[in-house]
Amino acid sequence: MLRTLFLMMIPGTALAVCPADEPVIGDLVCGDVVSGDFRADPYTLDWEYSCGDPYAGLAQAGPDHLYTYMCPDAGALTLAMTGAVCDFDLYVLDDTCDPDLGCIAGNTDIVIDPVVLTVECAFPGELLNIVLEAYD
Repeated sequence: MLRTLFLMMIPGTALAVCPADEPVIGDLVCGDVVSGDFRADPYTLDWEYSCGDPYAGLAQAGPDHLYTYMCPDAGALTLAMTGAVCDFDLYVLDDTCDPDLGCIAGNTDIVIDPVVLTVECAFPGELLNIVLEAYD
């Protein structure tokens, strides 16, 4: 089943197991739309992700938004960011929230709009961590 998620937020209890000092902005469900000035976020994870297409292992020092997503069932999940005016990267981490060993996929292309990434939900209830990273 193909599902599409536009980066939109509904506040909720954060589910990620990310380090306590890394703020999870909210939980996402299919059809959510998150909008705003993503460059103004005060949080910088400063992680280096092991995945990314076409560029993996990039140092990421820009502002970050971290969200969680619980797969409702198995199938493809498409994440799309539109309306950007600068370079953003999009990453999906597994439930470990580890940017090295848990990096499932990333879009690090220099295309500004849209930024699209499709990943597979392996099973219902799978927890994914979604990171939107602004170029510094």
